[in-house]
Amino acid sequence: LDQGPAAYLRRTQKFAATWGVPEDVRVTLLATLAGWPHEVTLLSPTERKELRESSNGTRGGGGSYLRFLEPFLEGSGRVHRGPAVADERSAAAERLRGYALLIINLTGADLSSEQVEPFQMGL
Repeated sequence: LDQGPAAYLRRTQKFAATWGVPEDVRVTLLATLAGWPHEVTLLSPTERKELRESSNGTRGGGGSYLRFLEPFLEGSGRVHRGPAVADERSAAAERLRGYALLIINLTGADLSSEQVEPFQMGL
């Protein structure tokens, strides 16, 4: 996640070679996994944090990364939704034009980006 798509693709190729993935399967496997870095770039900062923590084993949930990986592998991930989702978000943002959302933090504590993120769609 932190080293970028090219490093990820090199690691998947090394994985396939190290574990002796047959060549006919390797091409399909690497082609499928090649889209994963793009999928990760479409995750929100909160989701990326969750993915990072679950894949590093620092989170109690263990396999919560599967919440992101399985839809991608099934063909229903963010990368597969394409422009229709962007159009839908644009339409939603357009409907919100002329409205304002005021978030008032009465606690006095700083608001983290993770706390504010769910409200940023129309910004």
